[in-house]
Amino acid sequence: MASWVKALAAVVVLAIVAYVVVVVIDKDPPDDCVVLAKEKSAAVNVDATVADLKLLQTKIGVSSGTVQEIDAILKDYGFKYETACKDSRTGKISNAEYNCRRDNMDRTLSAARTLGLTLAEIKNLQDPTAQKEVILGNIEIIKKLAEADFSAGCGATVAVTPDRVTFRGSIPERTITLVNGGNRDLTYHVTDLPEAFVARLQSGDVRRGDTVVVAIMRAPFRAATGEIVFHIRDNFGNKAPVRIDIDAENASLYGQLAHEVTTRAAGRAEGATVDDALAVVGDLPEVTSAAAKHFIAAGVLMEAGRFAEADKALTALSTADREFYGSASIQMTAGLLSYRLNQYDAALKHFDAARSTSSQQDGDRAELVSKSLTASVLLAQGKQEAADVYLKQPGVVSTILHEQTFLESLKDKLGLNTTVLVQRAMETSGKM
Repeated sequence: MASWVKALAAVVVLAIVAYVVVVVIDKDPPDDCVVLAKEKSAAVNVDATVADLKLLQTKIGVSSGTVQEIDAILKDYGFKYETACKDSRTGKISNAEYNCRRDNMDRTLSAARTLGLTLAEIKNLQDPTAQKEVILGNIEIIKKLAEADFSAGCGATVAVTPDRVTFRGSIPERTITLVNGGNRDLTYHVTDLPEAFVARLQSGDVRRGDTVVVAIMRAPFRAATGEIVFHIRDNFGNKAPVRIDIDAENASLYGQLAHEVTTRAAGRAEGATVDDALAVVGDLPEVTSAAAKHFIAAGVLMEAGRFAEADKALTALSTADREFYGSASIQMTAGLLSYRLNQYDAALKHFDAARSTSSQQDGDRAELVSKSLTASVLLAQGKQEAADVYLKQPGVVSTILHEQTFLESLKDKLGLNTTVLVQRAMETSGKM
């Protein structure tokens, strides 16, 4: 055989091998998600179902808008199924959420099959009354399950019970229960709680289907009477409001307790002590934990002007419940107490800790108030430039100007020079 023929044959063989390798062997396998979506979609004749629904809409009392909605849902079904499948593969949604969405889609498919069969059955009936309820019921099932890309009931949802708590008389604590009724674990945070209250378990995780009990306690600051609203937020952007009602007697709770402690210690040279405060707090309803008792005792002693003893109570609290002690509200309380004891560096550290443990939500009250208090301490030290760094941050000046009643209470109780703070805030904002 001529050499050129052999060479040509070799080239042809190589070309065939290359074709097999590149086109046949190296060909991408079909996407499982695409195949699955096509198989699911093929189970219902969408065009026939929608055509029958349109034909019978007057007879069964269905609007044109509903027909169009069902048409869109069923035609998008395959695409939505494929997208959910791929999102699960890439980790964009959890396996639990994907399984939940897939269950919703399978139930939608079952309702669509029933709808199609029932519509075909009644086309030649004069009176479809018996089948009408079946048709309307399946239409509602399809519409409900298709909400939010078939994710109804599949995400994390935080619910709060009760959504209103009442502080009356000498009651210092109420509890709320957080329920995760969705299909994903969530992280919650208590936000927008005024300084007159503090949350135990201010933040944490709630596994799907679980509950967490959060205690809302009165803190040693002046409380406004009437309705107060704070929120429970989660890491998926959900927000549940909780309302607080407080009466005039409870608003002055710490003043009343301070009077009792002072009366108890009357005639003793050393004055009121932590033990005196704990004895008074022990008579309060609903206060059982050592941490809660020491927190309220610290506030009572602050109110009574016994600052060194209040510091001892907070130190005991830090030992009893480190997590509670680290919450933003208590760190602010500790910072104010350190300021009153002329421990400026310690005060700044506590305020910094309050910021770091706040919800980190834009405009969170605890973060803004702690920045305001930091600026006040820096101004007291003559560090105006450092104070201005905080005053120029978004929301700080407006917080100072809108919280002057709260700040005035700190001036009266702890000697915090809030007049200088307000004046510098106005200068910084150009309002003077």
